[in-house]
Amino acid sequence: MRDRYSISIKQYVQSFEAYNFYRILKEVGIIENLLVENQPGFIQGNIIAVENTNESVIGFFQVSSIASSRLFFNSSDFNIPRSPYVSECEFVVDVDYNDNTGEDGDRNNRAFMLRIFSEESPSFLYFEGIFPLFVFVSVSCGDCTRISSTVIPEFWED
Repeated sequence: MRDRYSISIKQYVQSFEAYNFYRILKEVGIIENLLVENQPGFIQGNIIAVENTNESVIGFFQVSSIASSRLFFNSSDFNIPRSPYVSECEFVVDVDYNDNTGEDGDRNNRAFMLRIFSEESPSFLYFEGIFPLFVFVSVSCGDCTRISSTVIPEFWED
């Protein structure tokens, strides 16, 4: 949604008779108070009772055509700023593997790294770095599969 959006549009075509039938049905079906000025009568459709032609049947049958189209919009097409990312990217920088104590007033970086790599659902992921200094990023920024699917839909066009 930040870069590209797709919408599928379907247009159903109906005859004037069908439109008029459903318009009248809607008008009659709206009751704003108990004392309605317009007393509903029989709404003529195109369905009849086969067994008893004098019996009142309400309904309308029609086969309509459908036109469909898929439209793609790029955020740059509308000259609007990109929407913010789904969450704030949080980085933990200068995680030093050699720092294995909390006595210096900050966290035990080695324990932090070991916890992340052993957790089933860590809150941070390895991002980059060269031994012994590393950078970690929050999961929502570092792993798209945590917040969405990476499977490209069949209809998608680049």
